Amino acid sequence: MQRQQLIDEYDAYYRADPLKWAGKGERNEFAIGVLSAYDPPRDILDVGCGNGHTLQRFARSHPEASLFGIDLSPEACKIAKEKLPQAQISCTFVEEYTGIIPFDLVLCLGVAEHFTCPLDGLLAVRKLTAGRLYLEIPDCLSYSPGKEEYRRLRRGSRQMEWHLSRDKWENIIIDAGFEIERAVEGDKPSWRFVWVLK
Repeated sequence: MQRQQLIDEYDAYYRADPLKWAGKGERNEFAIGVLSAYDPPRDILDVGCGNGHTLQRFARSHPEASLFGIDLSPEACKIAKEKLPQAQISCTFVEEYTGIIPFDLVLCLGVAEHFTCPLDGLLAVRKLTAGRLYLEIPDCLSYSPGKEEYRRLRRGSRQMEWHLSRDKWENIIIDAGFEIERAVEGDKPSWRFVWVLK
């Protein structure tokens, strides 16, 4: 997909439903729980922050941390800025981000599977990561069976996503220069593959 097509598609999602994906509170709680084993971060970047719901939750558990978000959708960024006036929200693709870097903690929840090239996307995220990356990816093959490839989901949001096994994702993670510090299984297929990376 071309970049403008992606922007238009996600703007349409957020125009139709400003709370799109914000009901995923249990997913945010799961991330907070996994990350509670580590020292509190000084700054947090949410890659693909959408309407800001994950940053909102992290703001409550880490009130001292500086908050940053990146999203490709101007509509999502507008909503996130209204929710989180204290956060610095940038409307850009991760490869083009030029803000303050690197970050103590980078969050990437349900985003990496949308990168048109997962390796390039994770290489860009690697440049932003000084401490840890919390990476969460759905097990698309469990609910949208077929070839391991980049294609539209057959149900739900019908987004374009990489349908890959955990092993294939881990190969890409390692190729991007990350070390897998911890691998976890999420409670639902839509956020099953979880890693803490350094």
